[in-house]
Amino acid sequence: DGHVYGFPTHVGAFVAFYNTELLEGAGIDYTTIETWDDFAEAGATYNAATGKAFGTANTGVMFTEPLMIAQLGGQLFEDDGAGSVAVDSPEVVEALENFRAMQESGAISTIPGGSPDSEEAYGAINNGDYAAIVYPAWYTSRFVDYMPDLAGKVAIAPAPQVEGSDT
Repeated sequence: DGHVYGFPTHVGAFVAFYNTELLEGAGIDYTTIETWDDFAEAGATYNAATGKAFGTANTGVMFTEPLMIAQLGGQLFEDDGAGSVAVDSPEVVEALENFRAMQESGAISTIPGGSPDSEEAYGAINNGDYAAIVYPAWYTSRFVDYMPDLAGKVAIAPAPQVEGSDT
């Protein structure tokens, strides 16, 4: 009857959370970051300018890697019905090489606790030790619940994509 009662959503959709105060201080405009190449370039620039971490290299969870793998057209498991892993597929290898290169350039750095969603990480992010988090949209609540000092300082933007990807 012309009334909206709800909207379909998916809490696993990825976004990028940017600390605008930190980025502005380093002369980086997060709205220009569209691709992983843009993200890597901004991260390396930020790290060189500040000596601080830009994005996170997660050691306790694997969220951003499957995102890039999917954008490259791959997946972690074969479609063989047996659950065979595809860790040596060209897409997986390319994604992991991209993340390794980002870590080597300073664009991403390991985060305390192994994940942005850990007690140790909340403190580091809240203190301004990381300027960008690529994570599922549900992470938004963590800023409110665990990182109150960042109120009004975090922008949410589309997650970086592989150039030419529609995923």
